[in-house]
Amino acid sequence: MKTKASAGKASSIYLGSKLLTKFLSFALIPVWTFVFSPDQYGVIGNLTAWAGFLAPLIMVGLPGATLRLKSDCSDEAQWCRFVGSIALTLLVTSGVFLVVSWLIGPVAWKALTSGDIPYWPLVPITLVAVALGALARLALAVHQAEQQPMKVMAYEQALSTGVIVCALMGVFLFHGGVTGYMFGGLVGAALVSLVFAANLWERRSGFYFERALVSNAVWYGLPLVPQALAAWTLNLSDRVMLERFSGLSEAGLYNLAANFGIVISMVAISINQAVLPRYLQRAADRFESRVARSTALRQEVIRGFIVLVGIFIMAATAGPLVLGWMIDERYLAALPLLVPILGGCFFFGIGQFLMLPLLYEKKTKFVAAVAVIGAVVNVALNLYFIPEHGAIAAAYTTLGSYLLTCLLAYAFARRADWFGMGIGELLAICGGASLSLVLCLYFDGPDLTDLVWRFALNGVLVIGFSLWLWKLTFARNHFA
Repeated sequence: MKTKASAGKASSIYLGSKLLTKFLSFALIPVWTFVFSPDQYGVIGNLTAWAGFLAPLIMVGLPGATLRLKSDCSDEAQWCRFVGSIALTLLVTSGVFLVVSWLIGPVAWKALTSGDIPYWPLVPITLVAVALGALARLALAVHQAEQQPMKVMAYEQALSTGVIVCALMGVFLFHGGVTGYMFGGLVGAALVSLVFAANLWERRSGFYFERALVSNAVWYGLPLVPQALAAWTLNLSDRVMLERFSGLSEAGLYNLAANFGIVISMVAISINQAVLPRYLQRAADRFESRVARSTALRQEVIRGFIVLVGIFIMAATAGPLVLGWMIDERYLAALPLLVPILGGCFFFGIGQFLMLPLLYEKKTKFVAAVAVIGAVVNVALNLYFIPEHGAIAAAYTTLGSYLLTCLLAYAFARRADWFGMGIGELLAICGGASLSLVLCLYFDGPDLTDLVWRFALNGVLVIGFSLWLWKLTFARNHFA
């Protein structure tokens, strides 16, 4: 019971941190949509997308390896040497990245984009922010592995608050426009990286190098790089394609809807941050039978499914109405994009839970395969539909691609290890969310009748669905 209470507390802290970060960004939506035109918002979204592509290349999967390999360290001294070695490795890869990017950056930018976004000074600012952010991401992984949610929250808030404060200062105090906004990301990443570097010295890790520890981490982490790039393709490549094929305005509208809809991904990631260390620890225990093992592991994740489904249904029901109240009239065309994007983020979250057995069994190649297959399908659909249909095509291809990755993750996880959920239970969970998605798309009008039907039917659905899941949980606990 103590483990579950601790996991629940950690999950609440992670979720609170993510929602606080999202609330700050959410509260500023009216400000940014008033200050920036859709074209300028498209510039921001495009640069953010490219930053997401470059980050995995710098980090080579080392933060993920840090989280998984903590349990393999024999004592605190080895863990400190491991953290110091990984930190030094990331400093080296970041330095190499900056040198290479400054040499080939202008040529590559001209070849890969439409030319509507100037290289100087926006792209160099983004490159430095990405390099600094590598050490910041390692800080989050270290404290997550140590099951210290308060420190994770502190680093996350320092990073997000630093970005927001500096962005506001750059836009309004220094009248920097988009350049001032992007400079906020650089300062926020620098702040967290410096604090973490000081923390390394305080814990006597320093910037240490032990070849065996680094080799083990790189061996584990490298297969995660294709997975991360494939995840980028699923989540952010559509903004790059929209900029190239449909223009910055379409990219800006999609960026706004995606930033609003990503609250579901935030919820899934925060729950996963709390569950993953507990799951890995519990999976290493010995059980009398496979049934007992599956039941125990299932108890670690089922509440995450409950929270995710409930928040998705509420977000899909009220999201378009709330967003419509907040944004400038220039962005009203973004409202039809929101519900399918929310659906895609929901299936992304379910997929994160389904990959837990693969991470425990160190079958990262299968994790990468799931993301790569989904990414290939996503790119193919986007290349076919975006030139003609624009942002709405990107929204629905996101939904379809994440649904595919969810099903693939289930298939691979069933072969590796499992936590007691059958295909019927998974279909019921995804079916409840899909029914809500259909209701929101059918009753999508702004008139009172559609609003009443949408809220009433989805309200009944979320209450009944949650009660069914809780009853199922208690029944399994009693059976065990």
